[in-house]
Amino acid sequence: MLAGGVPVRTPQTLFRAALAHHRAGRHGAAARAYRAVLTLSPADAKALHNLGLLIVREGSVTAGLACLRRALCLHPGAELFRRSWCEGLLASGQPDAALAAVATARARGLDGPAWQDLEQRARDAAGRYQGQAIPADRLATLRRLLEEGRCRAVVAAAQEVTARWPADPRGWTLLGAGLRTQGKAEAAATAFRAAVALEPAAAVGYANLGAVLRDVPQLHQALSSLDRALRIAPHEVQAWLNKGICLTALDDATAAVAALRVVLIQCPAWADAWMHYGVALGMLGRPRAAENAFRRALHAAPEADAPRRNLTVLLRAEGRSVEAAAVDRHTLCRRPSAAAAWVSLGITAADAGRLDAAEVAWRRAVRLDPEDAEAWYRLSTLSGGLADDWAAGAILDRLTEEAGRTSHDRMLAHFALARRLDSLDQPEEAIGHLKSAHRIRATMRGHPYDRAAAEARLDHLRRTVTRAFVAALAPSGDPSQTPILIVGMPRSGTTLVEQILASHSWVFGAGELPALGRLARHPVIAGVLDAAAQGAGPEGRSRINWAARSYLDTLKTVSGGSARVTDKMPHNYEHLWLAALLIPNATIINCVRDPVDTCLSCFFQPFGFGHAYADDLADLGHQYRLYQDYMRLWTRVLPIPIHTVVYEDLVREPEVQIPALLDACGLPFEPGCLSFHTTDRPIRTASMSQVRRRVYTSSVAKWHRYEAHLGPLLRALEAPAHGPGI
Repeated sequence: MLAGGVPVRTPQTLFRAALAHHRAGRHGAAARAYRAVLTLSPADAKALHNLGLLIVREGSVTAGLACLRRALCLHPGAELFRRSWCEGLLASGQPDAALAAVATARARGLDGPAWQDLEQRARDAAGRYQGQAIPADRLATLRRLLEEGRCRAVVAAAQEVTARWPADPRGWTLLGAGLRTQGKAEAAATAFRAAVALEPAAAVGYANLGAVLRDVPQLHQALSSLDRALRIAPHEVQAWLNKGICLTALDDATAAVAALRVVLIQCPAWADAWMHYGVALGMLGRPRAAENAFRRALHAAPEADAPRRNLTVLLRAEGRSVEAAAVDRHTLCRRPSAAAAWVSLGITAADAGRLDAAEVAWRRAVRLDPEDAEAWYRLSTLSGGLADDWAAGAILDRLTEEAGRTSHDRMLAHFALARRLDSLDQPEEAIGHLKSAHRIRATMRGHPYDRAAAEARLDHLRRTVTRAFVAALAPSGDPSQTPILIVGMPRSGTTLVEQILASHSWVFGAGELPALGRLARHPVIAGVLDAAAQGAGPEGRSRINWAARSYLDTLKTVSGGSARVTDKMPHNYEHLWLAALLIPNATIINCVRDPVDTCLSCFFQPFGFGHAYADDLADLGHQYRLYQDYMRLWTRVLPIPIHTVVYEDLVREPEVQIPALLDACGLPFEPGCLSFHTTDRPIRTASMSQVRRRVYTSSVAKWHRYEAHLGPLLRALEAPAHGPGI
């Protein structure tokens, strides 16, 4: 808890600024501001107290205690100051001194649950450390090394200390902190577990363990540890923040929003909390609220890249590329050397089809920061794939090394090298880098592709969505002919098909919309499936009608009311049963490409974590066969036509296939659809550069170059289709 108010001899704005920085988690700025206050007013007890709290929390215990002691000497009757002094003594590993300080406070008439809890914790610590405590000078040395950022020295000294005094949790905590700073999350987790075992009643141990498990990531275990911390200390905001981040990563956006609100109530200017709050709101389909959260984060921390990046991603997703570019340019006006902003500016240009401008921005980024892995990866996606850039090859080789690199950077470097080597016709080396990239991605994701769960979802639909089930719910939904759903495996030509259709004057290309998938998982709709027999009545129809209105409202919001709107979320092939009920007059386009080419192209992509199957060639084959099973099921039980577009036919004879595609959508022929590569519209998928070119056939049968390395994929694709009756 921070002391509020304005000291008499301190300018009001200066102290308020310090307080705002402190609450927002900008500890360096807060410390500087408090010290400025103390320069003007050395006896300002509130500034001393708040600075002491901050320094103790950051690990500089000796200096922090000095500030807290001085604040208490200036105002010995302030209960807050006295309690902070006692907590500081306990945090510094001086339980006997903390007990004496608590006794003094009790003698002055201070009592209550908080003081009783503090006394008990001090007694417990004193009993634990008796005869086996790390000497104070050794602890002070360790903490000083940590404050100075000398991680190797911290780890070496802490390992020696934990070997000599293994029953003192403070040594294990400092060892964990040093290892985490070095990026050795697994080893840090082991050290924090040792500290928790020795001091199971301390919230900080569980909070530390939860934070590092979030890094690993072992998200469910992290949540368990963070919940233990919050049961002990319900107002620990860092634990709430980490919990919100974990829940977001686990796709539980509703619970994440609730956790992050707790943080923002206590720390309304914390940029990191606003940023993650915006991510969770975006997952819930609340783009306006998410945008506001990102802007709040950017206002609180103007120099931070994460909120700016998330804001520009959101703006681009809504087709507001001019606004996205303005955000990046505003950053670059203040910080022309911000490589991350140049990368983002290039992505916005590429989305809009300005590939030359995108290359200029990404080249600028790598000149400013030659080790910006994302900039190099983006350059590798352009025509040529960095084939002629030998300097890029050497830099990317270095970026794949673990020393000092994040997992994300190493992953992108491997993907970029794979593309470069593919352009140089070196398939064996390229596939090696792809496998390394996917191993890193799988570790970052933290959970494997679950074949059994994927098959179970299909089995549930096979048992539930029968012709009788669909007929019982008809008539329902909305008769609108606006939607055009483009489905298929990723990398099967869905972006090309949408670009052709969006070149028509009647059609708006909305890109990949998550709306149908969210509705399929919504409890209102899940209830229709879970109680199929009861769902056929009026209640089931009302649920379907509600979902139909919701989906069509989404299309109207993004398209501005165009006559036809494409939704090219590839995995909507899993939800065509719902589309048949909600929008029975919609057009369904199924994109098909050679299975091996499709899966190999997927293997070249750093997809989001939702595509868990993409990290293993055999899993890719399994997922492709499931996709085929889904389409066979829908063809058999759904009363809606599904038009199939074969990628190889489309690129070989576009003048025949494009008119047939338009006819299947009920659209009159327009010559502009044949010159789709000139259509000016934002494209935000991995195919954004390919569809800006005339039709080409170089991607057809590309897999034969890699055939010797695709054994697991080829065997999986030859396996029988999943389940009976399809």
